[in-house]
Amino acid sequence: MIPWQKFDPENPPRDFDVFLIYEEPNAADEVCTAYRMNGAWFSCVGTEPIEKVDYYAPINLPGEE
Repeated sequence: MIPWQKFDPENPPRDFDVFLIYEEPNAADEVCTAYRMNGAWFSCVGTEPIEKVDYYAPINLPGEE
């Protein structure tokens, strides 16, 4: 199970950490990887800021605690 967290702009996650993100409702209904920088979300595969993120989840790779 993925530990999704509701995005709270008053208590955002750290900048430059990479997360799974989900925007609802999203026409594409997809999950992607993104990071925050200076208060904006950016996809790991794009250059344009992401306008809205509703949920995010930290990524824990094998070997990370």
